[in-house]
Amino acid sequence: MPDSLFKLSQYVVSTPIYDERDGYEKHIVYGTRNGVVRIMDPHIWNSVNEGLLQGIPRSIIDDLISTRILVPKNENELLSILNENQAEILDSDDLYMVIQPTALCQLGCGYCGQKHTAKNLSQKHQDLLVEELQKRLSARKWKSVLISWFGAEALLALDDMRLLTKRFKELAQQFGCSYSGRLTSNGVLVTKEVARELYDELDITEVHITLDGTKEYHDKSRPTKGGQGSFDKIFNNIITICESQDIKLKIIIRCNVSWENMDGVIPLMRLLAEHNLQKRLGSFYWTLVYSWGNDADKTSPTQAEFGEREMEWYVEMYKLGFNVNVLPKRKKVTCFAVDPKAILIDATGTLFDCSEVSQVPAYEKIPGISQSNKYAIGHLEHGEIPGKRKQNVFGDFYSLVEKGQVPCNTCRMLPVCGGACPKKWLEGYIPCPVTKFNIEQKLLLHYAISRMKQEETVVSQELSIHENTITKNTASI
Repeated sequence: MPDSLFKLSQYVVSTPIYDERDGYEKHIVYGTRNGVVRIMDPHIWNSVNEGLLQGIPRSIIDDLISTRILVPKNENELLSILNENQAEILDSDDLYMVIQPTALCQLGCGYCGQKHTAKNLSQKHQDLLVEELQKRLSARKWKSVLISWFGAEALLALDDMRLLTKRFKELAQQFGCSYSGRLTSNGVLVTKEVARELYDELDITEVHITLDGTKEYHDKSRPTKGGQGSFDKIFNNIITICESQDIKLKIIIRCNVSWENMDGVIPLMRLLAEHNLQKRLGSFYWTLVYSWGNDADKTSPTQAEFGEREMEWYVEMYKLGFNVNVLPKRKKVTCFAVDPKAILIDATGTLFDCSEVSQVPAYEKIPGISQSNKYAIGHLEHGEIPGKRKQNVFGDFYSLVEKGQVPCNTCRMLPVCGGACPKKWLEGYIPCPVTKFNIEQKLLLHYAISRMKQEETVVSQELSIHENTITKNTASI
């Protein structure tokens, strides 16, 4: 196709930078369709931006086309993005189920919208759950089964997790699938012994644990239901696991941030670094406290305000030796709510297509004398209600984007956020990622970190050559 038939993609962000080391200006260009970064001199960038591709070296043109920074002029890019997202969902041969084995939790987090009760999956519902998995495995050929154990606090039903996992693994083997699990936990019960069992026997490869800052911040945000602090127990569990060489369970730490604990993020990172956890952790990340069927979002800064502080945290992360990934990659599946094959089963046996609606009183209604959740899409005893996913709009989210019923259809960040949270759009919130508001600053930081890493590599290579020279000279003496 002739170069004249190409144009600059609408899914591109750029920002200029004057590189003092090199002594001239450059443009950092980020193509969100593939999550790639290219550095261009101003002349080339201006030519690309204006569609004047003649005279640009062939190798550069070919690279920009392959990375979709340049796209055919007649392409409907929005439709291309949405079709690629749908294809990713439909073509996936990974079966995903989220299970809440209990409705109980030891903590009383202020921003949590759930109502916790001493309710576990009954034996009847466990049997039906196994039948549900078998039915789904029988429907088509699958490559893998991934079970995500979720809360309340799933480990309060560890015995049930053991029994169900044994049956799940037998089914996966019967249908020729690999099996794995992951766990979201408050961390109180993730002792060294439990962590070893989770990985070695329950095939759980990673556990996501929340720390809302150091002790002074976390204990205010995530106390026990009796009002006691939970930080010491959780943090000691994390240290013990990370220091145990024989435990392969990956620990991922999340920090929920509001105005109340925003100043606790850097102290938490420094505390983790003091215990040499930078490289042992699977990752460390933060997110805004948001509405969970309540008004928790009112305690949080806006995305733009949050974005300003976030840049300080990334810089500190890099200084402390954490793995820093500033820029997001392409995200074709925003969450399991848009996947018609994925499902959540809570402790009552109710089926959902979203992980943030079960056990939330704000979503419960009482038609007559029976209580139900407006987002429920069925029950283990009766099956899934036909058409309920589309009624919730979650499963039909991409069609809303295409029709312009949510503003994602004109946003350059759509490929890397996938439209964010369908439920929040439905409820009138704006769930745009913080990256939308500080992407230019993140490009500058990404460039700076990349340059520093290049210099570190050069220094390391020079030291290696120097050491080899010393070794050879010493050997000849």
